[in-house]
Amino acid sequence: MNYPDSVRFLYALGNEIKTAKFGLERITAVLDELGNPHRACRFVHVAGTNGKGSTCALIESALRAAGNRTGLYTSPHLVEPTERIQIAGQPVSAGQFTGAFDRVHEAAERLLDRGAIDLHPTYFETVTAMAFVLFQQMQVETVWEDGWTPPTWLRPSCASSRPSISITKPGWERACNP
Repeated sequence: MNYPDSVRFLYALGNEIKTAKFGLERITAVLDELGNPHRACRFVHVAGTNGKGSTCALIESALRAAGNRTGLYTSPHLVEPTERIQIAGQPVSAGQFTGAFDRVHEAAERLLDRGAIDLHPTYFETVTAMAFVLFQQMQVETVWEDGWTPPTWLRPSCASSRPSISITKPGWERACNP
């Protein structure tokens, strides 16, 4: 698939409210099918109400300046979806984005064919898995995630079992209901 077609497919997934599920079952199945690329990196997960993007950019920039090979995953994008995934301070290319999309989409199709997942992963789940694939492929050491974490997700983006840091100051919209 080419870049415009991959972006069209992602946008065609539609409103995530209709297909989003609290829990990690679908993204975990996709990541398992991909060989668990999320386990190749260390993560700093920044979640909360305000300032996530600027906090991530500052952390990424400082550690890149110190010689670390960094990745950055943010949401939403301003102009192009490639902006969401950055390696060493630069957005991934359209070709890299498309290659990662193809790998994730093919994995999702295999899982759907086997009945292992109920629906294609959402836009956010797909691009998150794409980021993990690219971070592993590009041998990134440390990744910064700017993410929204629903209360029932007990760990950031099901990131890795390697040591990670979570930085949060959530507002009421992130609070768990008793």
